[in-house]
Amino acid sequence: MPWIGLLSLLAVGIGKVEGPLLAQAVQSRGRMMQYAYPFQRDAFIQLGWLSAFLCAILLVIDSISAETFDLLTEKVRSVIPKLSLSIIMFFVVGEGTMRLVFWDGMSFGDGRGPIFRRFERDFKLNRFEGPCRGPDVNGPKEHGVIRVLVQGDSITWGQGVKDERNLYTARLLALLRDQNPRVEMAVLARRGREIDWHLKQIRRYGNEIQPDVIIYQWYVNDMELDTKAGRPEGRYRVWRKLFFHEVVSQVSYLWYLTDFALGRMLPAPDRTYQAYILERFSPDTPSWRLFRATFTDWAHEAKRLTPRVVVLLYPYLDEHGFQLQPIHAKIKGLCRVLGLEAVDFADDLRDLSEPYKDLAASRYDAHPNVMAHERIARALRRMLVERWPDLLRTRDSSVTSKRAS
Repeated sequence: MPWIGLLSLLAVGIGKVEGPLLAQAVQSRGRMMQYAYPFQRDAFIQLGWLSAFLCAILLVIDSISAETFDLLTEKVRSVIPKLSLSIIMFFVVGEGTMRLVFWDGMSFGDGRGPIFRRFERDFKLNRFEGPCRGPDVNGPKEHGVIRVLVQGDSITWGQGVKDERNLYTARLLALLRDQNPRVEMAVLARRGREIDWHLKQIRRYGNEIQPDVIIYQWYVNDMELDTKAGRPEGRYRVWRKLFFHEVVSQVSYLWYLTDFALGRMLPAPDRTYQAYILERFSPDTPSWRLFRATFTDWAHEAKRLTPRVVVLLYPYLDEHGFQLQPIHAKIKGLCRVLGLEAVDFADDLRDLSEPYKDLAASRYDAHPNVMAHERIARALRRMLVERWPDLLRTRDSSVTSKRAS
């Protein structure tokens, strides 16, 4: 018995010492190794402590009388099979029920898990690096063609919207083609992309696309370039430290949904996301200066390609309505200095009594739904027509004659 306890403590020591080395070993080993990493990192520690705890229990049991031990053994033998069967039945029935309820999947705000992957299994991607999602262009731009380049993150990517035809980019393209059938659109959008990635992509694809208009969909987390340390995520709950959590949450509907729901139900961090953003990006902070410099580089690159550059500001929404409007004011001021057109989408949502609920893709995901995408498309189309009325006029006589006939 003592040697088992010593081995358990040794396992804990190995986990503590070798954890960083194992992390380096699996960093470049692909997706499955990344999921398996928590096993390798934490299994020694957690199973070691569990074994040590069980050894302590066995030592206590070993010290009691034979009659008491036989009585305890008999009770355990009668309880364990029933308890085990109940637990197995709970997980089997629960997993089956969740897979039926979420047969077509569901969108979740963190963009993870098996239910989310099933929701996105039929997504169509364009040819641009990312991969990106949305309309595309092919070949050199022909005479008389108007090209629109759209950049953005998960909002433009369309997280929470299943059909690509319902994305605001596709809707906007259809609206513009009603006025000029020779409008084309290229979309560079991917989840998690911030302004530094937008700068890289516009440098890579800008000359090839030759845009007449550039639209950049901005969201508040686009500013978080240097580090996300201090961000009040609220993601690191106790059960998420279990060594098997990451792997199980990638395959089990029941586990993932329970984890997600518990994470939302439990008290949020003391520091709100709004307070974190307002403090971190106050004037003259290093984070604000870094974002401003990168945004300025992006603006210069965009203005090099075309004088028509639009920044669409999607608002940060929660149950209390529109939040972080002071940040929007700063971005609009920066746009004025750089000669960019700013469209604050919050202005197009004032008629909604509960915009957070009305625009959410699902009860688990606050990304914009189909109605929100439709409103974005109409707001952008209205802005383009009002600001540059000659842009969408058909300049090709052959096209004009076809439309007239």
